[in-house]
Amino acid sequence: MWLSALVAIALLTEPAMAGPASLQAVSATPVSPTDPFGVYFYPAASLVGADQMAEAGAKWALVFMNWRTIERNAKTPGVYNWSKMDAYLADAAAHGFQVVVTVTGNPAWTAPTTCGPLYPSQMSSLTRFLTAAVSRYSAPPYHVMHWALYNEPDNGDPANFAWLGGCWGRSHPNHAAGAGGAAYADMLKQAYPAVKAGNPNALVLLGGLAYENWYDGKPESGPFDRAFFEEMLAAGGGDYFDVVNFHYYVVWAEAWKTGDRYSSDLIGKADYLRNVVKTYTHQEKPVICTEIGRPTSGPASDSFVYNDELSARFVVQGYTRAFAAGLLAAFWLEAVDEPQLEYQYGLMRSDLSPKPAYQAFQILTRELSGATFLTARRDLNANIEGYDFDVRGWRKTVIWTTQDVTLLQSFKLYAAGGALRVVDKLGEETIIADGAASDPDRRGGWVAVTIDASPRYVQDLSLPTPTATVTPTATQTPTPTATVTMTPTLTETPTATATATVTPTSTETPTVTATPTVTPSATPTLTPSATANATATATATAVAPSHCYLPLVLGG
Repeated sequence: MWLSALVAIALLTEPAMAGPASLQAVSATPVSPTDPFGVYFYPAASLVGADQMAEAGAKWALVFMNWRTIERNAKTPGVYNWSKMDAYLADAAAHGFQVVVTVTGNPAWTAPTTCGPLYPSQMSSLTRFLTAAVSRYSAPPYHVMHWALYNEPDNGDPANFAWLGGCWGRSHPNHAAGAGGAAYADMLKQAYPAVKAGNPNALVLLGGLAYENWYDGKPESGPFDRAFFEEMLAAGGGDYFDVVNFHYYVVWAEAWKTGDRYSSDLIGKADYLRNVVKTYTHQEKPVICTEIGRPTSGPASDSFVYNDELSARFVVQGYTRAFAAGLLAAFWLEAVDEPQLEYQYGLMRSDLSPKPAYQAFQILTRELSGATFLTARRDLNANIEGYDFDVRGWRKTVIWTTQDVTLLQSFKLYAAGGALRVVDKLGEETIIADGAASDPDRRGGWVAVTIDASPRYVQDLSLPTPTATVTPTATQTPTPTATVTMTPTLTETPTATATATVTPTSTETPTVTATPTVTPSATPTLTPSATANATATATATAVAPSHCYLPLVLGG
């Protein structure tokens, strides 16, 4: 407690801060993907559902920091009330989460809106605040190293969507004064060195770009500015952030399909944004997705299909593609349903009861914790999507059909007489032995598996037991993991032509080498100095399923 008090006193004085001219000597901290299992916590003053998400294997948490509730008084600039954020971020640290903080909420005297460009004379207020926040929360017990600036900044309609958290777009008639990609770039040019002054190793993220549902002048169009991203980069903003940050929702998937099932949807959008940044900056920057989700229910007026089954499937599909896209992390929106909204995105219901999507998330983290993405399986049936991973020396394939059909897919075993371990998205496990009655492929050394639109994990148990075990170690700034012992490359699998539905029922179980148990190194348990108990009270009605459209009620 005494240390926190000393830090708070020290932060009342504005620190010296490097100006933009010194930035040329500052390079982005290298970032490599780790387990991408993140979760978005509704912007309140406590992490509702944190216990359950930590138990389910979430490694990352996204939280919001509302500047206007921390620096409340224009007459006392630089005086901050950190108490609620202290408790909030200490709680996140105690659960072992790596945290991304999204900063938003301009104080009334600094800008004409809560979400967009500041008055030029008040830019120093933002930079002073960022340096103070980063200095405070990059230290123990918080260890926050990832800072995003304004949520969905390509929003151009502050009149109706200020609560999204960002409104720097200018295509919409309601745009904020001075808005545009160039204005956001100018902000980054001053915010970036301010963050680095707080901690040189902290990473600056773009505010999560919607980058879809663009405003096109039609009444039903969305609020987002198509030109914002490239305008920002053309104005030199690309040198003033470390990580590309975007959002992805299934309802807009068609916009990102390329004709190649292994470069569509989430992967296609990530690759597109990555390539645009490279075009302007000639740099390879890490990419993160801070919102991904599929609601379990929506309003009757929406013709899109929502249910528990489709959401549970998409948990596995979305994170598998996140691995394949090389994302630093992906954050499921959200941990817990907000009952006042029309769209229910949570992995848990508002009473904290788990949905099938929660169970699918739990099995996903169990099966792919510590995984290294190897390759997309291009040897499969045209209606099957699959990806290979090395999981601590074991090779696993995540596989599903791309249409609502049931197919047989044969897998060549490493050793004839072996077996496949098949786990469905909710954790039901089946062992299919080579040559057993449950194996429709009568060739020795091959085993056929029934595949449908519900994802499965397939593991060849005939592979040699891995000779080395890698113990994952949590790091505040992700670093490349050690190389594990790789399994032999499988011979390409010919496409099976059978279409009959087969229910794998093991009637013969061979003796196989048990899957090794890996015990991750313990994450230190941190005790928060206080527990926030404020409750978000504002409500809003979701307008469309394109983005979360959650009201931002941000605890200071």
